[in-house]
Amino acid sequence: MGKKDQKFGVKSNKKQLPGIIEGMLLCIYRHLFNHQLTVAFVKKECDINGNNWAGKFKFYLGVPPKKFINLLRVKASVKLLDDNSLDGLTIQRIAMHVGYRNSSTFVKAFKRIKGVPPGKWRSENKIS
Repeated sequence: MGKKDQKFGVKSNKKQLPGIIEGMLLCIYRHLFNHQLTVAFVKKECDINGNNWAGKFKFYLGVPPKKFINLLRVKASVKLLDDNSLDGLTIQRIAMHVGYRNSSTFVKAFKRIKGVPPGKWRSENKIS
C-alpha cells in the first residue's frame, strides 16, 4: 500500500483521497459501533449510485468496505479482550459493544482476521 493518509490514519494508494472515499470513511467511523452499519448503509448514507464505488474504496484503501469495517471492529474488540479489568465482559457483550448484531458473526469475523476465536485470544493475550 501507499502513503498513510493523515486525516484518517489509513494507508491509501494516492496522496489525497477523493471526496467520495472521505465521505465513506467519515460515515464508517461515525457509525462504526452501530450494528446497523453495513455496506448498504454506507451507500445509502453517502447517497452513492452505481456499482463501482466498492472497487474505488478497495483501490484507495486496499480492502473492500466490508472487510475495512470488520478490521476496525476487531481492532476495537482486541483492546477490550486484552484489558484485565474487563474480564467480566462476555464475548457476546463485546460483540454488541463493537457493532455486531450477534456473537456468532463477531466470532467468525474475529477468527478470520486474527486466526483464533476471541475467547482463545483473551486467554492467550492478557495485559498485566
